[in-house]
Amino acid sequence: MKPLISISLALCLFLGMSAATVYAAQDDLPNQALYQVKTWSEDAALSLPVSTQTRLDYALDFSDRRIAEIGTQVMAGEPVSAQLETRLQTQLELALQLAAELDEPLMNQGLEKIRTRSEIQTQIMTMLMTNAPESVQPVLERIRDRTRLQVDLAALGQTD
Repeated sequence: MKPLISISLALCLFLGMSAATVYAAQDDLPNQALYQVKTWSEDAALSLPVSTQTRLDYALDFSDRRIAEIGTQVMAGEPVSAQLETRLQTQLELALQLAAELDEPLMNQGLEKIRTRSEIQTQIMTMLMTNAPESVQPVLERIRDRTRLQVDLAALGQTD
């Protein structure tokens, strides 16, 4: 009986520490120690066997996180991480892909979510560009252009 209690206690301790680490990582940026844990937890959430609509919501939430992280880096005078730009691109593409997998009424709702979120992301990039140093302007412009494209693709999908 004692070995079973010991194993259970060790397992609970391990899971608790793992959850605490994932929680602590949620505010990290690409240049910080726990950022990989943060992105791993996002990837794990996206791979869970949940509905396509839930995965779409996750992808949009994670793309919002990337935009916020980009804003934080720019405001701190840091260069925007290439990893961050790539991850944002992947999440934007995933959102469109997931919307395309939905049945028509849900697909239209998903595309509307994508369009709305992407419009906000485009506005944020435009605002960041007004005060950002010259060195990050090309990256911000690429990201803004990509979010604009996302708006256009979602709108096109809604009209089809």
